[in-house]
Amino acid sequence: MALEISSVSSVVFAADGAAVLRRLSGTSAAGAVGRELPSALTSGPTPPYVTSVDIYTASAALLVAIKVGTAIRDSLSALAGALETADHEPLVSSTTALTIDGTRVSRVNVHAEASILFDKIDTLIAANTFNFSANFISSSSGNILIQTSRYGGGLEIVPQPLDAQGLGLTGLTLLSSTDIDRGIAIVDEALFRVERRLINLESLQRNLGQLGAPGQALSRAINRQGDTLPLGSLVNLVA
Repeated sequence: MALEISSVSSVVFAADGAAVLRRLSGTSAAGAVGRELPSALTSGPTPPYVTSVDIYTASAALLVAIKVGTAIRDSLSALAGALETADHEPLVSSTTALTIDGTRVSRVNVHAEASILFDKIDTLIAANTFNFSANFISSSSGNILIQTSRYGGGLEIVPQPLDAQGLGLTGLTLLSSTDIDRGIAIVDEALFRVERRLINLESLQRNLGQLGAPGQALSRAINRQGDTLPLGSLVNLVA
């Protein structure tokens, strides 16, 4: 049984995205955004710092963030299915012969796979930091000020965290029947948060409009991985 984000695909994806984002750091601000944005994007706790970025960098970073978020959603969906299996005592007892991908199904194995998955999610999100500290999907990022020709010249965006901390997945234990029941509820809530935050990010992407030449460069970088990285395919799940 394996619940994982493909290490090769995710590293290549993150490297391509980060490389293009670094090249965008000197791009001048331009463009405008509409005024219909979810409140979760524009209001929240006062951040310890704000990073200012141009609209092209923001657009390219959002493209990366949304693809990573889709992969995280798919991974958590697979984990939810594994937890449902682990919730049935006869299927995970020491006497069962039930296996998935050659590995016997047990709560211990599900717990171990979940821990590895959360670590990989956090690593992938950290790899998509741009302008040194800005990250649309990290709990550790401050707000991001997108330079635009409206909103007085800038729009301050609250990150939509998709890491383990932001999704309430830290410290999750899955070793007993009670743990599994609690874990099912926690992962279901995390999936709800991912869906809502992806919707918020997609709304922002629409409002930012066309990516422009720099953003298109990032699209081409990602599309070079076309055979292994269609939308949502960063996740390599065997279950």
